[in-house]
Amino acid sequence: MKVLIRLLMCIAVTWAFKCDEAAPASASAQEASENGPSRRDMRSAYRRAGAVQIVYSTADPDVVPVYLQYADSLRANLRGRLAVSVLADSDLSLEKLRESPLILVGRNFKQGAIDSILNGLPFKLSTGSWEFDGKEYTGPELLFRLNQYPNPLNRQMPVTLISANRDQNLADWIRRQSGNGGGGFFFGGWGYEIFDRNETVALGEFTDGSWTIDRASQRDFSRYRDTLARSAHFVFIDKGAGLTADQLNDLQSGCEAGIARIGAYLGTDRPLPSIRYYLYGAAEDKGLQLRDMDPAQVNPDKNEVYVLATPPFNGQTLQPENYLALNAWLGKASKPFLARGLAVFFTEAWHQKGYTYWAGRLNESGNLPALRELLDDEAFSRESGLVMDCSAASFCAYLLDAWGKEKFLEQYRDWSPPDQAETDRLESGWKAWLTRNGAGDEPVFKMKLTALKGFNFAHEGYQVFNGYGSRMAEASLTKLSRLGANTVALVPYGFMRDADRPGFIGVDHGAGGENDESVIQSAWFAHRNGLTTLLKPQIWVSRGWPGDVQMTSEEDWKQFFDFYYRWIRHYALMAEMEHMDALCIGVEFAKATVGHPEAWKQIIRKIRGIYSGPVTYAANWGEEFENLTFWDELDYIGLDCYYPLSDKQSPEKSELQAAFAKVLDKVERISRQYHKPVIFTEIGFRSVATPWRNPHAERGDRPVDQKAQDLCYEVVFEGLRAKPWVAGVLWWKWPSYLDYDGDGGGCFSPNNKLAEATLKKWFGHPE
Repeated sequence: MKVLIRLLMCIAVTWAFKCDEAAPASASAQEASENGPSRRDMRSAYRRAGAVQIVYSTADPDVVPVYLQYADSLRANLRGRLAVSVLADSDLSLEKLRESPLILVGRNFKQGAIDSILNGLPFKLSTGSWEFDGKEYTGPELLFRLNQYPNPLNRQMPVTLISANRDQNLADWIRRQSGNGGGGFFFGGWGYEIFDRNETVALGEFTDGSWTIDRASQRDFSRYRDTLARSAHFVFIDKGAGLTADQLNDLQSGCEAGIARIGAYLGTDRPLPSIRYYLYGAAEDKGLQLRDMDPAQVNPDKNEVYVLATPPFNGQTLQPENYLALNAWLGKASKPFLARGLAVFFTEAWHQKGYTYWAGRLNESGNLPALRELLDDEAFSRESGLVMDCSAASFCAYLLDAWGKEKFLEQYRDWSPPDQAETDRLESGWKAWLTRNGAGDEPVFKMKLTALKGFNFAHEGYQVFNGYGSRMAEASLTKLSRLGANTVALVPYGFMRDADRPGFIGVDHGAGGENDESVIQSAWFAHRNGLTTLLKPQIWVSRGWPGDVQMTSEEDWKQFFDFYYRWIRHYALMAEMEHMDALCIGVEFAKATVGHPEAWKQIIRKIRGIYSGPVTYAANWGEEFENLTFWDELDYIGLDCYYPLSDKQSPEKSELQAAFAKVLDKVERISRQYHKPVIFTEIGFRSVATPWRNPHAERGDRPVDQKAQDLCYEVVFEGLRAKPWVAGVLWWKWPSYLDYDGDGGGCFSPNNKLAEATLKKWFGHPE
């Protein structure tokens, strides 16, 4: 997944000067431009100038190489798109500082001309501190980033200022950004961000035109630092969880009891260092502060735990403190599977039912990873944590039974790699142990879905606060429910770099992406609003789409399907654990499906051993949908329906109706052939001129036309009425935040457009 993160960061740095290239400025932005520049003006300035200047402080020679290294990273990311100049803070004229976008890095700049800029910015630097919004920031670890603010020397050009109370701390922070894509640290997603080492303590935006602080967007997390309770081994610190006194007491006693159990099992009462236990209330807030939404996160270096302590996560039930206690008492494990596995072994209700239940389900259904994958550190670390953690815990439990505690603890500290014969023997014994001690109760198959009326819920915001799992996402789902929808498809993406070469497909863990936590939180929001959930993972293929996937040899095809199975296995297990109502096992693969039905049948059968709900596949319109041969393996036929309806500039409604009726005849034939109901897993039209020609096409230079979109909605709704073989329709698409206005008003969403009224009318219809 690091490849995807690097790619996203590359997109982020180009976004600043490319994002609004095809879209005209909104009315509000144009009005703001008359009173002062807008944020869009600042972003588009990069494109207009075709260049950016990075000016770094030379006050501390020891950190200059760090500044230069990351400036070079930015230059590499932008090569061919933007000229990057890197300049020291000496011999700079006022003219040089005003001619193009600027990025100032450091503090104590030597050139007096830079003071002309600094004096006009909202962050006021002084010796050992800075002031912002009437508050002085004095902590030695504090740093800030002011993003794309109008340059006081030329308000049509942006200036970004990245500074800290100490140059060395700024350099350390910059180094830590290396895992997030190198030069991407130069561009932030907010108007300003304030950090305390690794944690965001405040952020917000500025108002277009006036460039005053936008109070509605302002987030100040510094107020959440109260110590709630202390116990023998813990200090509990509030980060917005809002636990009641009883909940806090239960947590405190539960944590202490867990530590006592581990100590008793190991036969030690040696004192432990105190664990600082941070309690977060919302995935969004944790993501904004730590850039990580993991519900149960540990920092061994600082002996700290960070949990999402409220539903749907209740991260405290995953007992992350076990890892720290074992690390303190036993020392560092010799293998990652031992460290994670033994920590989960001591977790009483891992994902509600416990690790033996989930590992048993994997074993019984043929989905348990091979033992060699647990023993291979790289394979273990990159695979699904859900799959690997319960598998590792069950293997540890088996070893404790088979070897006894003394030998196991010796191997924990100094693992002796088994030869192949011993590996085979251990694997056989492990699976037999799971057969005896595993799942127990059979999963209840959930078959029938209510007629689906809804949307693909699109993660349109990558700033955490406006994407999956955010408060804005909940507001968006609430509106969708009030329009009469009863279903949403949640669409996390995996990434393939090459369409003709197999590569491992990872799960997104970035705070701003469609990570597990944001998907789970969105599903919880959906259920709270009475919406059924379809988990619909999709593959993003670099420079293409899933229909381009075409391997060049049978060996490569075999490897591709193995990688894909591992990826979809993760989501199947997550869907089962989190009570998703349905699962889509693939989307629009075209060549990879039509030419390889047996591989898909094997995947479907294995996935059904994990996930007990209804399963579908979303076929692309045309050749794939009409030639797929494994529909009988599924509960529903899925169609991403973008059949053209007319080539005309202005067809009559009756012509569009007749064309759609022909499409429905084609779809019904497939339904009757396989005796399966059909879900329109995608269908949609942009709000632009002639959306009926090629409904899937990009906007291009077509003007906005809400009436054309609305007409297409009417045609589809009228055509689908009273079709008993249609199990539902999931339109493409509904945004994760309601202010989204993609493609300058020409996107697929009907939100706040004419089609919204049509949508509400038909979603409210009993049929």
